[in-house]
Amino acid sequence: MHLTLLLGAFLSAWPLLSILSFNCSNQLPDVLAAAGYLSTHHDTPRLFIGLSLGGAAALHAASKYPQAEAVVAIATPSNLTDITTRFDHVRPLIAADGIAKLEIRGRKFSLKEKFFSALESTDMIEPVRELGRPLLIIHSTADEIVDVCHAEELFAVAERPKSLIMLEGVDHLISEDAKAEHVAKQIYLWLQEVL
Repeated sequence: MHLTLLLGAFLSAWPLLSILSFNCSNQLPDVLAAAGYLSTHHDTPRLFIGLSLGGAAALHAASKYPQAEAVVAIATPSNLTDITTRFDHVRPLIAADGIAKLEIRGRKFSLKEKFFSALESTDMIEPVRELGRPLLIIHSTADEIVDVCHAEELFAVAERPKSLIMLEGVDHLISEDAKAEHVAKQIYLWLQEVL
C-alpha cells in the first residue's frame, strides 16, 4: 500500500487538508505531525502531493521528512511573493477589517495579513534544490492564478530525477472531474516509473 499525504485546495473528489492559510513556520510542523501520526498508526507516507500552496507545503515538508520517497507539485508557485500581488485588491479590506473574504473558482477563502507575510518570507527554491528524490511538477499553460513560468523555474532548479507535465486548458484548481482524473492517471503512471 502506498500511503499518500495530500495537501492543498485540490481536486473536489479527493479528501484533502486545506492549507490556504499556509505558513511554513506554522503549518510545516502540522504536516510533519500528520505524517508521523500516519507512520505510527497506519503506514509511512511515501508520497507527498500538493496543489498550489499545498504544493509549496509538500515540497517543504518532504525536504524535512526523509521517509517521503517522491513529491508531486501541481500548479505550485516558485516565488510566493509573486502570488501575493494577485491579491493586492483585498489588502485594504484586511487593513480595515482584519480579514477579507475571497472566492477563487467557486471556493471561498478568508485571508488575513499573516497570510501575505508568510508567503513573502517563504523560500521555494532551496527546498526544491535540496529535495534529493523524484519530483513531478504538473502545471497548466492556462493556469489563471499561478503562471506556468513558476513550473519552469521549479523544474530548472530541481535535481534529477525530475519530470514536468504541461497541461492544456486546465484551470488552477483542476475543477473539472475529467481533467482531475487525467491528472491522477498521469501521477499514477509516473509513480510506476519512480517508486
